[in-house]
Parts: sequence; C-alpha cells; structure tokens
Amino acid sequence: MVTVKSQVHVNIPNSSEIRRDLLTSAVISLESLQYYENLKNLRQTKAIEISHFKSIMTEIYNLVKDVELNELPEYASKFHSNKIVKKMIKPSIQDTVKKPIKVIPVKKSQLESEIDDIRKKLGQLEI
Repeated sequence: MVTVKSQVHVNIPNSSEIRRDLLTSAVISLESLQYYENLKNLRQTKAIEISHFKSIMTEIYNLVKDVELNELPEYASKFHSNKIVKKMIKPSIQDTVKKPIKVIPVKKSQLESEIDDIRKKLGQLEI
C-alpha cells in the first residue's frame, strides 16, 4: 500500500490552452495511427492480389503454351487479316456497360469513436 505524505498543488497558467493543445495532438496522433493501420491493410490486400495475379498469369502462360501453331488460322493477305482483326476488336454493348461498384459499408472502429470523443471535448473547450 502506498501512502502519500504530502500533497503539492501547482497552478498552471492558461490551462485551457494547454488542454486544447494536448487534445489536438491526441487527435493528430490517433489519425496517424489510423492511417498506418489502413496502409498496413492495403499492403496485405496488395500482396494477396499480386499472388492471385501471378497464379492467373502462370495459368494463361500454360494455356498459351499448350496451343499449337497448327490450330491458329492463316490469312490470305495482310489487308484481309486487318479487316478481320478490326471487326473482332469492336466492343459489344455488354462490354461497354459498366457494372456497378460494390460499396462496402465501413464500421466505425474504436479508434474513430475515440477521435470523435476527443473532438467533442475540444469543441467544448473552444466555447
């Protein structure tokens, strides 16, 4: 058990300004921590997507390797082959229609709720 022999009280001038500065620095540090967490998650997602991309590319490489040159069509002239290629390149209506982007709802994390609480305290100090 700890016993306190004497208490010392110190007067801090401009305590509201010091408290405001402390709360502001707390908000900034929490936002930087939140940014770091988002960056870490992004790096993990990037690594997963890169490995997925590599597996797809190896599969494509293996499929192209399996295709024999005898199976590819031959064209009579350069002009004729350009016409066919241009016809094949035209996008269909289904390709031009963009699919809607899924919006993933973001749950408010504990860190964001702490930032909001600190901002409320900071707003009360400014009044």
